[in-house]
Amino acid sequence: MSRWLFPNARNRMRHQSAASLTAVLNNHGITVKPARATALMNAAMDLPPAEFSAKLGIHLITAEEWRRRASRAWTAFITTAPA
Repeated sequence: MSRWLFPNARNRMRHQSAASLTAVLNNHGITVKPARATALMNAAMDLPPAEFSAKLGIHLITAEEWRRRASRAWTAFITTAPA
């Protein structure tokens, strides 16, 4: 049993690299970049910017920008959605 969610195929005591995991996901039709952006948008909407910043290790201003963009995305959706 490995302590990693995605263990390395050659050495189960190490994690799988981001590049190899991305390749595996792409082979299954899952593109990582859009999924990452969606996950960040959801986290930015759910967490206060200070907590979002601390959890991801990003600057507070960057976290506030993510929050602003996430809020704007929903506002735009609501105003353009059919009645």
